[in-house]
Amino acid sequence: EPDALIAFFDEQLSDLVPLPDEMRPSQWHGIVAASLELGREHGIDRLEDKVALVQVATMTDGAALVDERVLKMLDASVWQPGNMSEALLETGVLDCTHH
Repeated sequence: EPDALIAFFDEQLSDLVPLPDEMRPSQWHGIVAASLELGREHGIDRLEDKVALVQVATMTDGAALVDERVLKMLDASVWQPGNMSEALLETGVLDCTHH
């Protein structure tokens, strides 16, 4: 599944794919795989929600996937399907990213 989503990013959302000098492709693949795994555990099945999770995970070098605020939000299932990006922003996980 990570490969399919990575291909989707490459084709549709190439500006969101980290450049090789920002992040090794293998590291990015790992982040995508971990995002999808976390998404599966929390019933995230809409493409835009998976994309949002991958995006935030990538911007935080994977840290968002283990961030308590994100995990609490996912556990509480307070996000609406299709609205993951907003729910992630509201956790504050991106407030202190340095890029």
